[in-house]
Formats: sequence, C-alpha cells, structure tokens
Amino acid sequence: MSESPSIPMKKILFVTLNASSKWGGPFVVAEQMAVELSKKYHISLITTENQAYAFESTIKEALCVKESRLAYFWKAFSPRILRPLWKEIKKADVVHIHELWHFPAIIAALICLIQKKPYVWSTHGELSLTHFSRKSQKKHLAFKLLQGPFLQRASRVFVLNNEEKAFGLLLLKSMRVSVVQNGIFPPEINPHLSKEPYLLFLGRLHPEKGPDLLIEAFSKYKSEFTLKIAGSDFGMLHSLQEQCEKLGLKGRVEFLGHVKEGKQALIQKAILLVVPSRAEGFGMVILEALSLGTPVLISAGCRFGDVEKWGVGYRSEVDADSLSHTLKAALSNPIELTKRGQAGIAFVKEQFTWGKIICSYIEEYDALCSSE
Repeated sequence: MSESPSIPMKKILFVTLNASSKWGGPFVVAEQMAVELSKKYHISLITTENQAYAFESTIKEALCVKESRLAYFWKAFSPRILRPLWKEIKKADVVHIHELWHFPAIIAALICLIQKKPYVWSTHGELSLTHFSRKSQKKHLAFKLLQGPFLQRASRVFVLNNEEKAFGLLLLKSMRVSVVQNGIFPPEINPHLSKEPYLLFLGRLHPEKGPDLLIEAFSKYKSEFTLKIAGSDFGMLHSLQEQCEKLGLKGRVEFLGHVKEGKQALIQKAILLVVPSRAEGFGMVILEALSLGTPVLISAGCRFGDVEKWGVGYRSEVDADSLSHTLKAALSNPIELTKRGQAGIAFVKEQFTWGKIICSYIEEYDALCSSE
C-alpha cells in the first residue's frame, strides 16, 4: 500500500528591522517566535544590519542585507533589499512584518499588495498614544501618508496591550487589531547562584526607558545596595555618568554596557529588577526576570499588567519620588521580596510560555493560508 504524499509546510516570511540583541525586545521576540512556529511552518527571515547592530539570528533560512548610508534619514534604508524581498515574498504564503517605520517593512508591505500576498504586522508597542504624543509633526504626516495606509491594509495587526489596541482601532479605523502579548521559553535556573545586594536596570540607555529617573530615585534611597545599569547606549551614557557624579553616587552605580554573555546570571543574582520606563508596550525583560525568580519594580509607563495584584512585583508612578518610595518599601521587607520572586517563576510558566501564546498567530496564519 503506497503512502500518501506529505503535505508541504506553509511558508512564513519574517521581515525585521535588524537581527541584533543590542536592539532589545523586538529581535528577541521575533527570534523566539520563529523557534516555536518552526514546529508547524517553514520560517524564513529578511533583515538588515549595520556596524552598530550586527546580524545574530539563528533562523536557518535568513538573509541579511547591509544598510545604505542613507539609513540615517530612513531607518534601515537599503536598495539592495528590494530584489531579495520581491523573490522571498513571492515564495511565501504569509508575510509577517515586525515593527513600524523602517524601510524593509514599508517596502515589504508594498510588494505584498502588488503580489496580492497576505501580510500581518506586529507593532511591538509602537502603535500607542504615548509614543505618538512625542512624535514630531513630520512623523505624524509620515504616518498619515506612508505607514498608516500600509498598516490599514494588513490582514491583521498584532499589538501588545489593550491601550495600544484602542488607539490602533481609532487610528486605523480597522477592526483587524488583536492583542497578543509576548511569550518566553522559561530558562533553567542555576541552583548554585545566590542573590547579591544589587538592583538591576537592563535596557537601552534611552530617555523612553527612564534610566535617569532610576538614578535620581536611587540617590534618594540610602542603603548598602548598589545599582547595575546594563544596556546599549542610545545617546544617554555620558549624561547618566554626569548625573551619578553630581548626585554623589560614585562607587554605587556601575555601567556594564550591552550584556550578552552572562545575562541570565546577572538577572538571577539581582535582588530586584527595576523597569522605570516612561513608555513600555510590554517589556520582555520583565518576563526574563520573573522566569528566573527575580521580582520586578515597574513604572506605570509599563503596560505589562498588575504585578502587585499577581504578587510578583511592585509598581510606582513615572517619577523619581515614587520610584524611591517604592524601592524603600520593597527592599525593607526581604521576606516578601523573595516570596514575590519565587511566585514569578510559576506565574510565567502558567501564563507566558510560547506554547500558549503562539496559538493566536497560528490561528491567523492558518486562516490566511486556507483563504488563498
């Protein structure tokens, strides 16, 4: 009896701004999504790189193109990407675009429309009222004339929280906006590592992430704890170092730069992870910390959820006084601090593993593939 021919896997093409861990959450999310989705689909990737953000992806079928010098004017601008994008989109069943504004994203959407290929878009927190309120008039005009029309024509727009969805529905005048939060592959916890007396900031050194607020808050709280600040410099490092000197924090604050090797141990040993963001769509680092048993202190600018209600962390307002007050309250009760850290491990496994989160993407991909 002859065997029935196997059904070929559907092809999903990811289009990203870059594939560098220095960029932070969006790359990490896309990479982990690809790992989980590859159990059911054939995943490929097209992206760009430059000297600051070198290619790091582990996706087997990945193509990386060098940015042009004109990328200074349009993020990830690269005429070289046009031909491979056209070719790969033609082979794909669904195209999944990650992040807004960048050249590969806009061109990919245009090619999809020309070739009549379905595409979905993950905004990674960039479609929020908070983000748009800080954009220039030129950026608003660019959204109206360029980014917005292509986003409106997407088969589905994936956002990270209900606030972003509400704003997206209003802005796009489309009902095809869905909330899908990020997931994580829970790491193996090293039983030989113990907590050390330091607080940790892990993120890009950018005003949006609020490291300056944390430094000011930390200066108001006198204790034996130190503060480690890890992350790529987005123009703030010098001013943050000057701020520490001015506030008399020499020896109490350590700048580590971008951390890749040893990142997990750095998080696990921290007594508390602080995320003082002025605006944060979700915050992958929050999941990373909780999965390793490190409690979190997040600002109201983080749209992660109610960590205090869930018993896995603390919440403050987006200002140094509130941060300092919450720091003092958290660190003055080490038993409760440990309890919330341990609760975070189970919480992540129950709510945020990729095996649970990925179903929303699979449902959309399958619907689009079957409608072709």
